[in-house]
Amino acid sequence: MKKIIVYNPYNVFSLYKLFLFYSILKVTFGKAELIKKILPENLYYYLRTKIIKKNVAKYEKTDITLFKNVEIETINRCNNTCGFCPVNKKQDIRTFKRMEEGLFNRIIDQLSDINYSGEIAFHSNNEPLLDNDLANKIAYTHKKCPDAFLYFYTNGVLLNAEMVLKFKKSGIQKIVVNNYNNKKKLHKNIENLINELNKLQDVDYPQIVIIIRELNEILNNRGGNSPNKPNSHFNHYKYFQDVPCSLPFEKLVIRPDGKVSLCSQDAYGEITLGDTNKSSLVEIWQGKPFEKIRKTLINNGRKRLPLCEICDY
Repeated sequence: MKKIIVYNPYNVFSLYKLFLFYSILKVTFGKAELIKKILPENLYYYLRTKIIKKNVAKYEKTDITLFKNVEIETINRCNNTCGFCPVNKKQDIRTFKRMEEGLFNRIIDQLSDINYSGEIAFHSNNEPLLDNDLANKIAYTHKKCPDAFLYFYTNGVLLNAEMVLKFKKSGIQKIVVNNYNNKKKLHKNIENLINELNKLQDVDYPQIVIIIRELNEILNNRGGNSPNKPNSHFNHYKYFQDVPCSLPFEKLVIRPDGKVSLCSQDAYGEITLGDTNKSSLVEIWQGKPFEKIRKTLINNGRKRLPLCEICDY
């Protein structure tokens, strides 16, 4: 497999290639969004709800003892102005917070204690490269959780070849670059990164997936908080009100202050299901708040849950 893969979802041929390679690349961005670009709207939402129901159905018969993915937001800031994001640098209402080293290490130590071998993402609703200590955090994680899959998403504005090699040395396995450009072109620094890495021989670096995206594209509504997809103009969330959601069954999202959010779509951290300063990761995951959310989703869909009832993820 190529180490650097560039896709333009606005190019039909490239779009189908990305769709076909999705299962191999494990690119969390946009499997649904890729399908959405191909299918008529009503058919897309019909299939999307069917897939969600099928995914959640398997959890009804399974003991949800552990998460599959841990998303750690080490700094709650972004440096871009994406129109779909509630926390872009012009609209972010959150109080600035950077995760303390001691807290981060305790979280990773707990994952190590349970021999965690799932996915660990060093991003959430933020730009991870704004954390100057990110490489050290990744190195500590790789040391303590050698069997986990480590990756992060970035807008790539700050990324260069030297950083990629540094992250590889730290233990990162995949970097996904969302190249936001309304002209649908690669940013100059990303072009330089590709050229520099392609010149290297016998030098290992992580899998890099670069996706060309528009700065103001319309995506999911982030629980009704997406600036360019207000529910007053878009009612796609109604397709999902009687449908559950798989995120609370699979993903643990930790904010910089150590509190655990409902899910990755809860950009502001409006709903807190636990606090890693007070409880262990396993205690939070198996605790009553998460259990209540899951039971409600299975039995009643999203209608009775704040944020969920107006979300179209």
